[in-house]
Amino acid sequence: MKNKGIGALAMAAAIGLGAGVMSSASAAYADTGEGKTVDNGEVTVFVYMIGSDLETDGGNASLDLKEMLAADLGEQVNLVIQTGGAMDWEMEEVREGTCQRFEVVDHELKEVEDIGLQSMAKIQTLASFLTWGAEAYPADRYELIFWDHGGGVTGGFGYDEYFEDDWLTLSDIGDALKLSGVEFDMVGFDACLMSTIEVAYMLKPYAEYLVASEEYIPAEGWYYTDWLTDLGQNPQMEGDQIGVAIVDDYAAYYEADGTWEYTLSVVDLNIIGRLYKALSDYMEETSDLLTQKQFTEISSARAQAKAFGDGDYELIDLLDYADRIESLDDSKLQKQVDACVIYNRSNISNACGLAMYYPYKYLDSYEYVWKDLSYFDYTDGYGEYFNQFASVLAGGHTGTTGGYFQPQEESWDTSLWSWIDEMLISDYDEVYLATNFEAREMVDKGEYFALPMTEEDWELITYIEQWVMLDDGEGYVDLGCDNYYEVDEDGDLMLDFDYYWVALDGMIVPFYAEVEDYSDEETWYTYGYVPAELNESEDIEIIVRWDAQHEDGYVSGWRYAYEGLGQAAAKGLFQFKTGDQLDIICDFYTYDGAYDGEYYWGDTLYVGPEGLAVSYEDLGEETTLINYMLEDIYCNQYVTDPIELSFGEYWD
Repeated sequence: MKNKGIGALAMAAAIGLGAGVMSSASAAYADTGEGKTVDNGEVTVFVYMIGSDLETDGGNASLDLKEMLAADLGEQVNLVIQTGGAMDWEMEEVREGTCQRFEVVDHELKEVEDIGLQSMAKIQTLASFLTWGAEAYPADRYELIFWDHGGGVTGGFGYDEYFEDDWLTLSDIGDALKLSGVEFDMVGFDACLMSTIEVAYMLKPYAEYLVASEEYIPAEGWYYTDWLTDLGQNPQMEGDQIGVAIVDDYAAYYEADGTWEYTLSVVDLNIIGRLYKALSDYMEETSDLLTQKQFTEISSARAQAKAFGDGDYELIDLLDYADRIESLDDSKLQKQVDACVIYNRSNISNACGLAMYYPYKYLDSYEYVWKDLSYFDYTDGYGEYFNQFASVLAGGHTGTTGGYFQPQEESWDTSLWSWIDEMLISDYDEVYLATNFEAREMVDKGEYFALPMTEEDWELITYIEQWVMLDDGEGYVDLGCDNYYEVDEDGDLMLDFDYYWVALDGMIVPFYAEVEDYSDEETWYTYGYVPAELNESEDIEIIVRWDAQHEDGYVSGWRYAYEGLGQAAAKGLFQFKTGDQLDIICDFYTYDGAYDGEYYWGDTLYVGPEGLAVSYEDLGEETTLINYMLEDIYCNQYVTDPIELSFGEYWD
């Protein structure tokens, strides 16, 4: 995937500074009476392309440049590009170790200027490019495309391999646009996770429309040739029409491929203020629920709402969250979302086209993110609500109970959080006592073991994982976790394990389930990762996915395993090449449960012309330990004591 994903929350903590839903664009204008009158003159399209590891490791920037060169731009469309930020470029016209500015002329890249090595993830570098382009290629309308990793509200945009500690926060992007003095018909992000209400609100003074994705963007990103050709043939296309063409080409490209999930939308920035007001009013009503001690309903809605970026970026679908709070009427919010998201195509369920930041599991980053959002006055509407919600959440968070084989998570240190509301936490003392999920032991029910659960217990639990440890004669190999579980007729959590596990090319491998979505039988999916070392050099995670079109599973690519790229996470999925060597990695524990390091597991695998085959294989006559991790509404984790299992039998 081009999964131009960066950052997640470690990055934000270091900021310290300022099946598709489609609606008619014409109908949106009829409702609002807003929109920009377009002249019949020239159009200049800016592409700010930070190649990063996406180019160095996959040649994805060069692929998109070739798509741009294939377009017929006509006489009235200027296409100007600034490149940089990658250690290696496939196209010979683009050089590493510097930043270049190009004009596309007669299907070729014509270098106009070499500005030397500069950080592409700096305000001044972006602003300079835009100012230069507007002066060198004056036009009646301007379009701007950001190309690289994206991390939404928490991670911002841009990773430059030469300047790993730099990135553009949302306020940085706003500052750069303001400095440039250029107003845009459309701003698009060929980058992950940038279709959020916060990004849209930041862009409101500088652009008419936003084109972006709530979720990761696949490795090959947007498809450029056709919509640029359409613009060349009809330079009078308005910003929303350009956006619709981009979305249609994008959807068609990945529908034809058939293996990628996608979502891309067009957002009308002229009326984003109305949506912000509706969301602020809705959050004020949600704040009343907090006062009424209805935290369980709110937290459960937050935990179960459609999350993007593997849940690591605190981004959830705006409407899917609101729909889950039955106590409140979200019709006004729905109306404004429908008006703002004028076009959205997706094969992902519960993706309305616009996400929102909602602090939950990573409260250490909340204060830093909120400082950045407050820089462009985004927090005036409902910042106090998040202070209240996060305070109640923190007051009930105690960390991990149990933890045999799993890491012990400590309770949060709230002493450095300026927003914490100790009085509100005190008001919730009785609620905490009433909603405390107490640790308990598995019980033997004859044919199986189970964890006793009441209806009240189930209301408190938001997530469950099953962990499997394999006895290899010297200790325990961590085979990973699955998110599958069953409940018996008493409502208890069954310890159910069929003794089959994930295998690659027939070899059982450690596998860690991450994300699942079964809300739509036609678009369901689930995926996780296998730790490995690629070609004896890179620690990676092999992504294994199952979905409605591939029930037997397939390898969808790989990503870096470390929180690298400076403070950005290398979330992009890259594709294996024939002959790639893979050494599978496992965690090992002693018999007393102590962690004993990482080791290579099994035989070395080599990627063949058909890739890696996914299957489930029988563990055979091996002894395993099985336990569960349950997470509650306060993000507390409860780890059950392991049960030993061998040959399909259970015993203590």
